[in-house]
Amino acid sequence: MILKPTELTPNNSTFCKDEDITISWKNNGDIMTAYSLEVIDNSTSTKVYSSGKVTSKTTKHIIPANTLTNEKEYYYKLTVYNAVGGSVTSDAVVFKTSARPVVTIPNDGYVRNQYLTVNANYTHSSNVPIKSYKFILYDVSNKLIEESSSIISSALTYSFKHPLVDGATYKVKCIVVSQKDVTSFSMVSLVADYNSMQSYSNLHAETFVDKPYVKLQWSITRIIGNADKEFEYIDGEKANLTNGSTVSFDSNFTVDEDFTLKLWVENLKNDIDIIKICGSNGNMEITFRDNSIHVYKDFSSLTYHTASDLIDETITTDTKMYICIKQINNRLNIYREVIK
Repeated sequence: MILKPTELTPNNSTFCKDEDITISWKNNGDIMTAYSLEVIDNSTSTKVYSSGKVTSKTTKHIIPANTLTNEKEYYYKLTVYNAVGGSVTSDAVVFKTSARPVVTIPNDGYVRNQYLTVNANYTHSSNVPIKSYKFILYDVSNKLIEESSSIISSALTYSFKHPLVDGATYKVKCIVVSQKDVTSFSMVSLVADYNSMQSYSNLHAETFVDKPYVKLQWSITRIIGNADKEFEYIDGEKANLTNGSTVSFDSNFTVDEDFTLKLWVENLKNDIDIIKICGSNGNMEITFRDNSIHVYKDFSSLTYHTASDLIDETITTDTKMYICIKQINNRLNIYREVIK
């Protein structure tokens, strides 16, 4: 006696059209000698796929990739045959299709802090919202270091708790799931590069008897900042902070000690905040208003205007400018040069 096939899969699952879909089942009763499979569009009742009668005892069938359309609901029915021509058809089984989401992790290849905070971007060709995501941190050999829980939010960000080793290479993976339960991921490699770099402890001059020059060596400290918003790098070296990013320095930089700040500014517009720098004990804000560069310091709960520099040249959106701000013994000076 031939009986309906059972345990049909998939059942209410979601697939992307660019992947093969394997239909499997359990045969019951007489030995199956053949089968046929039909897939129907649930919204139109239109048959979109038919395997025809396949002579086989195998209890699975593959629907080739790109046979169906994304963002659809389908159902399929399976008919099995025995050796004497008897047949029976299964109940309808529903499944869905949806495009795979795209996830990207913006980066410049480096981690500028001992503790990594990573952001990602989610897009979907059919605007299906994100359901959840998680971030995973690996070492260079793909050994798991830390994994977040599944996070339900549209803002893809996570701060890892594991301290990074300066100079080491790590891999970060972001796995996203759409509201239609289709999964995708992105992985990037990052090099930890956050320590201050000491080249020489004191100024040192060296002369050469047979060569007409003097070699100078001196201390250099590199201070790495973090921005509160994602930004792009121009030509791989200039930070585009026109989206209002705030740059924060959680070590080495203090607004009351000696420092030199150099900025290269493009597309300068009047009445804007060029940059706000947050140090460990106060803030410094550099603005461009009334054709002048202004520096304001927020220190010891006070905000005060520190210095200004009037620009004589006509400023346009094509103007490029070099700005140098130097503080010695808490006295601040501005030097700027318009680059023709």
